[in-house]
Amino acid sequence: LRQVLQGLATIKHTNVADDTKKNIAIAYAGAGDTKMAWENADAIQSRYTREFAFERIADIQLESEDFQGTLQTVSYIEKHWGRARVLQKLAKAQAKAGDGKRALTWSRQENSPMAKSRALLGVAEGMLERQGVKELLDEIPPEGR
Repeated sequence: LRQVLQGLATIKHTNVADDTKKNIAIAYAGAGDTKMAWENADAIQSRYTREFAFERIADIQLESEDFQGTLQTVSYIEKHWGRARVLQKLAKAQAKAGDGKRALTWSRQENSPMAKSRALLGVAEGMLERQGVKELLDEIPPEGR
């Protein structure tokens, strides 16, 4: 892949080079090399393509339940909608896997109202899928209902 990247330097069309970098970044993520995935995605000039690459890297990390890595990848996503969407998926997956308390902790620390609300919604979705409504309601103290 490094030779491919060197060859990209000779391509004058930014869109073609960016699309190739995106695909390389996604391939690195699929191979489990997050550092190289981030490096290649960060080198993409088009903001749209760069955002797409980081969202796809996060999706791949979620598939392998790398919740901490996904949270780190989210820091590269600049657009509010994309960041919020990934955080919701992350929170849902983490809560569904049984780590709802940790997901709730980082969700509450989000600064963006959109990201925070989507992440908290994800925690609720994951807990519901994991436990079911009745079991979840049984855990909530009466004063919190």
